[in-house]
Amino acid sequence: MHDELDRALTDLRTDLNFQLRPELSDIASRFLADLTDGRYNALEFDEDYTLVVLEDGLPKPVISGGEEDLCNLVLRLAISQMIAERAGQAFSLLILDEVFGSLDDTRRGNVIEMLRRLNDRFEQVIVITHIEQVREGLDRVLVVRFDEERGASTVTPGATVTSGRRHQLTRCSISTLTTRSFRNARPMDCPLVATVDDIDGLNEVFTEAFTERYRRDGLTGVRVPALHPSIWRYAIVDAGDGALCWRDERGKIAAFNIVHRSGTEGWMGPLCVRPDQQGMGLGKIIVESGMSLLRREGAKVIGLETMPRTMDNIGFYSALGFLPSHLTVTLTLDAALGDHTPLLLSRLAGLEKETALEQCRLLTSRVMPGYDFTRELELTDRMSLGDTVLLGTATAPTGFAVYHTVPLVEGRTRDELRVLKLVLERRTDLPKLVGTLADLARRVGTRRIAIRLQGDYPDAYRMLVGLGARVRWTDLRMSAYGWSEVAPGSGMVLSNWEI
Repeated sequence: MHDELDRALTDLRTDLNFQLRPELSDIASRFLADLTDGRYNALEFDEDYTLVVLEDGLPKPVISGGEEDLCNLVLRLAISQMIAERAGQAFSLLILDEVFGSLDDTRRGNVIEMLRRLNDRFEQVIVITHIEQVREGLDRVLVVRFDEERGASTVTPGATVTSGRRHQLTRCSISTLTTRSFRNARPMDCPLVATVDDIDGLNEVFTEAFTERYRRDGLTGVRVPALHPSIWRYAIVDAGDGALCWRDERGKIAAFNIVHRSGTEGWMGPLCVRPDQQGMGLGKIIVESGMSLLRREGAKVIGLETMPRTMDNIGFYSALGFLPSHLTVTLTLDAALGDHTPLLLSRLAGLEKETALEQCRLLTSRVMPGYDFTRELELTDRMSLGDTVLLGTATAPTGFAVYHTVPLVEGRTRDELRVLKLVLERRTDLPKLVGTLADLARRVGTRRIAIRLQGDYPDAYRMLVGLGARVRWTDLRMSAYGWSEVAPGSGMVLSNWEI
């Protein structure tokens, strides 16, 4: 038994080392490239984790003492970052002792700049050094002196060391404390309700946060664009008091969580924290605030969607009680001319429109009890973002789909008809409804339709792929434990958990 356990643990250690070594090498290589201004851009480890520096793709046989110190530094930083990412939150403290001694002035400056870029991983960085020149790049400086007469050390803030002081110093060290001073005051725990006047601020945080997320995933050249103001306006009005935002001490938006409820269905998105405010527990606050709001309002489903490749996000939400479910696959089909004129909600008026809205509500309730998409239908119509197409008649619809054609990104042309909500009494009617949507896409001047299909409907997926649909994107749907959605026994309900 002991031998079997020993072999199992040895195999586990080998497997873990095999998995961790490439990631550790990748993170350390990026640090090394930053610190050497691109001279060395690759650092590898053999099976014993011995460092190998690559120059122009070839192993460098001999490295200097300074370069060796630099490699050891980036290795320690890479290990610290991996631990912080797997913990799902930033470490409160990173201490570096005498890491500048063998470095020239340029590389010392590079180290300081790199440490500042780690502010989403470590709330505080303390650097201990005797080198005076690095002081200018740091936020706080504490000078530690040993007084031989008193036999004790003294600490003074920001003072310089001079030789003519009363007490002769046998040892002088400068302890430099790097903190992000703008994070000293934590954003308020109590959220405010965002309004359409906050769209610019929301867009700024959205762009910064998701661009940083892609950078951490290795997509350094990706810049996430701002969302179209009409998209934000719809999300804010749809969420109502659920459009939660948190502001820093300067009044700027530090985080937001746009919380939506459609009857008993509740979901959150988009939600994010400004990069300079990450790692201090604010992410947990905004998610738990959204969950509490949905519970108070009677939601029976509480969920969100995240990128399936981003392990950090999945781990973070899991730690808050969310369980991974199926993928939501975004499928697109080219626009195509149909053989009949579609029935649109916008073309109805007065009592006929009111009747259609009520019948859509009743249809949704029959297929998925408790769900109600009436607000989404009304807002889409009122804001002229798209329309709702009906199957059957206005007085007895057998299905409907709410879609938007306004571009997601500000400044882009309208090229896609995006389905937000889709309800069918019979799943066999999906080809007919999809054909109608493809016809509408052609009529309104867009090139394709986009349907976000949840993994609960494998037959629908096969049907769409059979029609020529292409996979464009995937999201992982996650639900709070005890608040998961359940697919209907008959019929179909597709509901976007993104704006």
